[in-house]
Amino acid sequence: MLADTTDERPREHKQVQNQAQVTATGQQKKSINVADDVQGVIQTIQTHPFVKEVSVVRHGLSPVVLCYTNEQITDLKRFCSSKTPSHLRTVVDVDRTFNLGPCYVTISVYRNLTVVCKSSCDRPIFLGPVMFHFDGRAETYQRFFLA
Repeated sequence: MLADTTDERPREHKQVQNQAQVTATGQQKKSINVADDVQGVIQTIQTHPFVKEVSVVRHGLSPVVLCYTNEQITDLKRFCSSKTPSHLRTVVDVDRTFNLGPCYVTISVYRNLTVVCKSSCDRPIFLGPVMFHFDGRAETYQRFFLA
């Protein structure tokens, strides 16, 4: 087996992001504008069980797409509610990503306390609801947390 003597792999976080963007733009057809992207999402709301809400008609605010499963909501209520006993309660972590194109992706995660990883005996982190949005305004995040 030959050793890899050319080390041209990206090393830093920004290099990985740039490489991912170059790869994505080379393989995908570029949309004309945000309205085309939103129209594509609206078409999937009836066919994809993960897409629950698309808010596009709000004066002065950008479109928002809320995605989640019923199981995620059930788990959040079960593990993250103030009514849950403290030894069975976990926190919800919310993080907004950057540099994924014209929209932001805000994800939530939580620990599923009914599952134990065999190798580490840790409780795994599960993906919660996800929001795709085009601005960072407080009104946008209110939509995410009130849904």
